[in-house]
Amino acid sequence: MWNAFWTLRLRPFVTRYLPIGLYFAGLLFLLGVIFRNVLAFEGVREFTEAELEKFSLLKLSIVAIGDSSELQKITVSACLILLWILFFVVARLGMKNLQRLKVMNFELEAESPEKKIEVLKGEVEDSIHPAKLMKFFSGQEVYDFVFEVLLEESFQPADRMRPIGEVYESLLSGYLEQTADQYLKHYGHSFDYAIISGTETESLSKPLKLLVNKARHSADSVFVNREADVWPKKNTFIHRHIFEDGEYFTILTSYSYAFRTSDDFLFSVLHNILIANIDRALHVITLSQQLLKEESQNERSSNQ
Repeated sequence: MWNAFWTLRLRPFVTRYLPIGLYFAGLLFLLGVIFRNVLAFEGVREFTEAELEKFSLLKLSIVAIGDSSELQKITVSACLILLWILFFVVARLGMKNLQRLKVMNFELEAESPEKKIEVLKGEVEDSIHPAKLMKFFSGQEVYDFVFEVLLEESFQPADRMRPIGEVYESLLSGYLEQTADQYLKHYGHSFDYAIISGTETESLSKPLKLLVNKARHSADSVFVNREADVWPKKNTFIHRHIFEDGEYFTILTSYSYAFRTSDDFLFSVLHNILIANIDRALHVITLSQQLLKEESQNERSSNQ
């Protein structure tokens, strides 16, 4: 029973509060010694004019301390207080529960193993979530969906068939919507998106137009994150992509999510995989249509 009480109750209490209690008890004791010596202090002796002219202020202070026993006790007590504080700073560096120790304007912080694990876990998760998205967009399920949409479009009458650029924007918008949901799920922040063609950039605001032109002449995506009340009010990400000889820009904006280099890689993969899936699906559909035409022609010739 005593072992259980010591292990579960008394030992955690002692190990947590005993060092703090000793620290403040010693500090209060030394402060009391200084206060008692200050009350007993009767002042320093008067210096002669020759001493004032001969000694500097530092030397006068040393002489005053040497001539006064009370001043010596005050000085020693002050040094003991500094040593006492320094001792607990150094001693607690080896403790696992040290998080932050602040004395006046001096602040010392050490990370616990648990905190390091949390930081490492966050870094790993930040790299896992984009990898999961890339795996999803490069999977067979995404290609099958693209193929079904394009196949359905190919059976539409000519007057109701959408231009391939419009189909591309529709598919890209759907995947950007899924990506925004994944960002909200994993990062706690999401973004708004817009897809515009190169001919629509003239209607943008001047700051956005500058970023679009920068993305147009750059091999990488362009992003800028807001700082306090400085423009832009939103974090902005712009990715340029080409489809069927047409120029497009994907513009992402967010008040809370700060874009980074990993987003450039992720959205580049997203756009490239979607374009590759569309080209692949169109190629398969075109070949299938040609085979069907050849079979129908062969049937007609055989019937004749």
